[in-house]
Amino acid sequence: MNKGVSIIVCCYNSAKLLPETLKKIKELSVPEDAGIEVIIVDNNSFDNTCSIARNIKEVNGSKFDFRILKQTIQGLSHSRMMGIENAGFDYILLCDDDNHLHKDYVENTLRIMDKYPETAVLGGESIPVSSADFPFWFDKFSNSYACGKQYDEDGDVTDSRGEIWGAGMVIRRSAVKEIISKGFVSILNDRTGDKLFSGGDIELCYALRLAGWNIRYDTSLKLDHFIKPEKLNWNYLIKLSRGFGIQKVYLDAYTRSDKPVPDNAWKDEARQIIGKLRRTGLHKAAGYKFLKEGNPDLIKIEKLLGKLFELYKIKNKYTLNIENIRTAGWNKNSDL
Repeated sequence: MNKGVSIIVCCYNSAKLLPETLKKIKELSVPEDAGIEVIIVDNNSFDNTCSIARNIKEVNGSKFDFRILKQTIQGLSHSRMMGIENAGFDYILLCDDDNHLHKDYVENTLRIMDKYPETAVLGGESIPVSSADFPFWFDKFSNSYACGKQYDEDGDVTDSRGEIWGAGMVIRRSAVKEIISKGFVSILNDRTGDKLFSGGDIELCYALRLAGWNIRYDTSLKLDHFIKPEKLNWNYLIKLSRGFGIQKVYLDAYTRSDKPVPDNAWKDEARQIIGKLRRTGLHKAAGYKFLKEGNPDLIKIEKLLGKLFELYKIKNKYTLNIENIRTAGWNKNSDL
């Protein structure tokens, strides 16, 4: 496979965002010995995303190849996987429709991924920008918007949290293809349309880590993350936090797969969540929706309740999910 980077831009009603995102991509510096391609994946948009993309393609210069794909299965992970499957290069760069890559993003991607062949996932720093003023509480919760620094220091983060945001994430395609060939299938439904439920990027990190690959963070990779004004809203953050709690139920399958768990593992997990709610304060938990804007206890309670309710919803599958990951053929720690 030739040296280069495949940039995947997943779109859902992205007509207003796409022109600026692609403008920044066209300004990227690319080494003479490397190629670059852009793959736009339209995920059932009902605005004029496709026509905007086609118009941009027609006036596009010869700097990079440009393709438009249509993914009819709703969901961000499905769109990203379609892009990965159709990529022509081993290094995949996931650029969301609201990400504005800095000029040296591709150069730094090639440098780092070439230097560390054991790395399957690479991420960097996301700088928040918006046409509206940021609320007083934004800095405290910026990570919920995939903004800011993901780690305190650059380097290998496999043995710490071992996860990277999907916005600006770089993936080694051969690593993903390897685990898929050994039976990897996502157990987590990613964001669909406007639903605030995600986590497919973290799930992929966890799976690749269990397969023996490394995760790396480097702040030389920078992008501006444009946040729509309507998302800079306390109620939006509350819904987002509930979604984070829901996804945690499924990600437990990866973080708890080091040993067998009993069939009633969901009960122990539920008891722990209830205990955390009690420690937050039962009076707060009971009237949590009346807590003031900016109160971190409200965000914490939303995450806990999201996980608790989803845990009860899939209680019969909780242990099964963990067991499936523990014994998966792509899991290097599998004892089967």
